[in-house]
Amino acid sequence: MKKFLIVIIIGMVLALPVVGFFFIPSGIIIKTDIFTLISYFVSTYTLIATVAIALGVYFLQKWDEERDEKHKIEQAKSAILLELENAFELFIFMPESDRFPQSCTGIKDVLSVYSADLRKGLSPDEFHQLTALVNGIHKALEDEENIGGIIEFLRPWIHGLYLSHYIEYFPCVFDYTELLNKPAFDLICKLKGEKKAYQPTLNQIYDNDGKLLFEHKEDWFCVYSNGEKVLDGKLDWDDPGDNIVILEGYEKTAKYDGYYLDGKFHGKGIEYDREHKPYRDGEWKDGELIKGIEYNWIIHKDKDIECYFQYGENNRQSFYWMKNELLAIGLDNFLVADQRVDEDKGEWINFRTLESFLEDRNPEDLQWLRKLCQV
Repeated sequence: MKKFLIVIIIGMVLALPVVGFFFIPSGIIIKTDIFTLISYFVSTYTLIATVAIALGVYFLQKWDEERDEKHKIEQAKSAILLELENAFELFIFMPESDRFPQSCTGIKDVLSVYSADLRKGLSPDEFHQLTALVNGIHKALEDEENIGGIIEFLRPWIHGLYLSHYIEYFPCVFDYTELLNKPAFDLICKLKGEKKAYQPTLNQIYDNDGKLLFEHKEDWFCVYSNGEKVLDGKLDWDDPGDNIVILEGYEKTAKYDGYYLDGKFHGKGIEYDREHKPYRDGEWKDGELIKGIEYNWIIHKDKDIECYFQYGENNRQSFYWMKNELLAIGLDNFLVADQRVDEDKGEWINFRTLESFLEDRNPEDLQWLRKLCQV
C-alpha cells in the first residue's frame, strides 16, 4: 500500500509542470519560441529534482536514525531477556542443589546499561514491571532463602507448590511462561516480540513429555510424576516449621504414602523409614496408627517381651544407647518382631533373630554391632 501511494505521489509531482503548462495563456505560448518552452520544462524539473534529492537525503537520514534506534531497542530487549531467562532457569528449572546464583548476578547492571533504550521500547507500566522483576530477582540472589522476589511474579496458585517440597518438580515444566502472572507474562512476550494471549483461568501445567504435571481446582492441588499422581489435596502453612505442607487429601512421598486430615496422617497409609522400607502400615487417626503393622521392633524375649526401639530411624545411635543390655544379655538373645496393632491391643508376630535380620537387611550394621559388643 505504501509503495502504491509513493508511485502516485511521484506521478503527480512529475505531472505538475505539464499541468502548469496548460494553465499558461495560449497567446503567450504562441509568442514563445520552442527554446524558451524547453527551458521552462528543464528549469521546472531541475527544481523538482533538487527538492526531491533534498527530501530524499532528509528521509534517508531519518530512516537510518530510526533503524539504528530500533536496532538499539531490540538489542536492549534481547540483552535483558537473556538475563531474565537465565534467572528463570535458575529459580524454576534448576534443582535447588544445582543453582549457581552468580550466573545472573549482572542482571541489574544490564538494566542500568540499557535503561534509556528500554524506556523507548516499553511503556511506562512495562518498564516499571521490568524494574520490579529485576529487583525481585536481585533480592532473591542476595539471599537464597528470600525467594519472595520470585514468587510474586508467579500465578497465585503456583505459590504454594513453589514454596513446598514440590519445587523439585518445577524443572520438568515445559513452558515457564505458563507459571507467570499476567504482568510478567505480558512483559516477557513484549521482550520476545511475541503476541500471545494470557490465559487467566489456566489450571493445568504440562511437563516436557506433554504429560500433566500440576493441576489446580479452587484450593485443591494435584501433582503428577510420569503420569502417576503423587499429590491430591489441600496445601497450607505448617506453623511450627513455617513450611508448606499437605493439610488434607492424599500424598505419596519417600516418607509416607497415604491420606491426611488437618495436617496429620489420617486414613489408610504407609510410613517408610530412611531406607524406604515399610515402617508402619495400616489405618491412621490424628497422626497415630490405630490398626495395622509396626515393623522391625528390636526386642528381648524372656518371660515377658521387652521392646527397645523400632529399626529404621537412628539405628546405630539406638543400639549404642542399649549397649549395656547387649553386653549383659548377649547379641544372639535379641530378636526382631513385627507388632500387629488394633486400637489399644498389640500382638507380636514374625519373630527372627537380630543377627539374621541384620544379615539380610544391613550387613554393615551387623558388623558394627558385633564390634560394639566385643568392647
